[in-house]
Amino acid sequence: MKRKPAYLALLLTAILLPLAFSSITAAQSNTSMYVYPQTSTASPGQSFSVSINIANVVELNAWQFWLNWSANVLDFVDVAEGPFLNSSGAYASFFVAVKPGDPRLPNNSTVYVADTLKGAPRQGAPNGSGTLATVTFRVKTEGVTSLHFMQEPPLKISKLINWDQQLIPHSTEDGYFDSSYVPPPPQTHQLSYDELLANYNSLKDDYDSLNNKYETLQATYNSLSTNHSSLQTDYDELESKYNALTSELETFRNLNYLLIATAIIFIATTVLFAVRKPKTR
Repeated sequence: MKRKPAYLALLLTAILLPLAFSSITAAQSNTSMYVYPQTSTASPGQSFSVSINIANVVELNAWQFWLNWSANVLDFVDVAEGPFLNSSGAYASFFVAVKPGDPRLPNNSTVYVADTLKGAPRQGAPNGSGTLATVTFRVKTEGVTSLHFMQEPPLKISKLINWDQQLIPHSTEDGYFDSSYVPPPPQTHQLSYDELLANYNSLKDDYDSLNNKYETLQATYNSLSTNHSSLQTDYDELESKYNALTSELETFRNLNYLLIATAIIFIATTVLFAVRKPKTR
């Protein structure tokens, strides 16, 4: 009877442990790597690009994928790093692309791409959704091919690694190319009366708000214009007084010069008469 608690503990562990792991996996199972747009089209001789996107990832630190297509339909042009991994712009990344023609690849219709953050702290590892890479192709001939994420363990698989260097469970969604594919027309939505009325009221509120701001600005302008007119009047008055003072000063200066000249003439005349006056015996 003393062993019953131990058996119960083992039984509970055996039941709850798988549930715990399944809940962790379920929490991360919505992470996906996918080709966007899902279906592409172009004519022979034309080029087109697809994005390799990530959705709902947490603390991504590194990733890789192997992408395969039909060499009869498409030629590889180039692959470029996307903005997501280094979305903060504060840390360097190590981007690697092994392109068709490299002997390390199994064929000429496969590309291997990988990217790693270098020295980023945990807060530098991005969360959410974005573009990992952009791949460009040229159409050789009309046809159909998948843009397929290879899943051939242990090497030729897609990988997502978080900041703790743990694999992130994720799904992959292939893309497709079809030279005859016609994109569906954009869907249109006919607004109901209530939606139209709501839009009208919203626009009217915006108009009233803008009109109030305009009236406020107009009042401010009028006030400034009035102040400007008043200042202009004061300026003109001060300028008139300044000109009058300047004229008076000029008159006073001329009069002063005249007085000085008169004094000099008087003194000179007096001295001259004094010198010429005959001496008495």
